[in-house]
Amino acid sequence: MTGTEVTRANGSSMALATHTLTPEQIGLVKRQILHGKRPATDDELALFIGQCERTGLDPFARQIYGIFRWDKASNEEKMTVQVSIDGFRLVAERTGHYAGQDGPFWCGEDGQWADIWLRKEAPRAAKVIVRKVVGGQVIETPAVAHYDEYVAMSYGKPSGLWPSKPALMLAKCAEALALRKAFPQELSGLYTSEEMGQADVVGEPVSVARDSTPALPPAPEPAPEPQISDERVDEILAAFVKAKRPLDWLRLQMIDVGATQVPEPVMKADLALLSEEQAAKVIAVCEQAVAEAAAVKA
Repeated sequence: MTGTEVTRANGSSMALATHTLTPEQIGLVKRQILHGKRPATDDELALFIGQCERTGLDPFARQIYGIFRWDKASNEEKMTVQVSIDGFRLVAERTGHYAGQDGPFWCGEDGQWADIWLRKEAPRAAKVIVRKVVGGQVIETPAVAHYDEYVAMSYGKPSGLWPSKPALMLAKCAEALALRKAFPQELSGLYTSEEMGQADVVGEPVSVARDSTPALPPAPEPAPEPQISDERVDEILAAFVKAKRPLDWLRLQMIDVGATQVPEPVMKADLALLSEEQAAKVIAVCEQAVAEAAAVKA
């Protein structure tokens, strides 16, 4: 076990013990991976590193990551540790008791389950059955995810990948539910981004009941004019590609330099809305990430 130091803002330090991350990597996690509109606190960093150690997941491979969301009760951002569905599968596999799964299965309003979804409308539910070896016997753990309970909404309409890939998104929710039920010791308290989609609801909730007409969303505002040239946008994209970071990391950097109304996922047109000063800062952060990654490898 190696000791590491996490520097506090006041210059003191808090010791963390880790099997998997070097002191340089922990610093990189705090500066680049755990960052919303503000940097992560030492307590949030300790919580995140603890979950990395507990699960054995790699934050640099995006198997585990921290998401900052606005908490109305406390009137501030709070960090939530999330795990990718691949991370869930890896944790289950490493227990030595995971025996695969059946499904996913989907059903519509008729309640008839199918192992392939070919309808144009979104499925109403998805089911996955996880198998676990306990005492030499295979135990099956089923879980069902309902569309209305998980679909991410923006001004009354499905958002993110839910409009184009509802069957896939719902299947991931069902699989995460089943894996967490089957392996509570390893996965309790951890959730996937697909499960947390409704935590990012934008606008006032709008009824999606199929026996009523949903309220209309507010009229969209005129699209803002670009502030930087296409060439400057290409420079940002080139620096981002070299940094080898996920797209949501770029979104966080845009927010950090003061960009407003940054959608998820970020599109090329969104970069054009940055000011010249903001663009320069984003490029500098990308270049810093490249340098830090090279230093870690060295």
